[in-house]
Amino acid sequence: ALAGGGRRIERVDLSLDDGKTWLSTDLQRENKGYTNRYWAWSFFQMKVDCSDIKGAIVCRAWDSAVNTQPESISWNLRGIMNNAWHRVQVKTATSKSVSYTHL
Repeated sequence: ALAGGGRRIERVDLSLDDGKTWLSTDLQRENKGYTNRYWAWSFFQMKVDCSDIKGAIVCRAWDSAVNTQPESISWNLRGIMNNAWHRVQVKTATSKSVSYTHL
C-alpha cells in the first residue's frame, strides 16, 4: 500500500467476497524518511482459510488523512496515478490452495 503526499498508511482492508464485506489486515509500519514523511510501500499480511473465499479478493488502503483508494480505475492518457482497489479473481479455492488471475 502507498499513499500520496507523504502520508502514512493507517489501515489496509481485505475482502474475500468482491468487496461486500471487509476484514482488517496486520499492517507492518514503515519508518519515516529523512524528510519526516512516508514515501515507501507499507506491507501488510493476513492469514485466511481458503474455503472462506467467496469471490474476488479485493484490497484497499486508508491513509492518515482518511483517504482511501477509489473502487475503480480512472483511466488517463499517460497511465499514471492508477491507484484503485487491487482485485484478484479466484478461479478455484480449496482448503490448501488458490488459483487466481489478476484483474
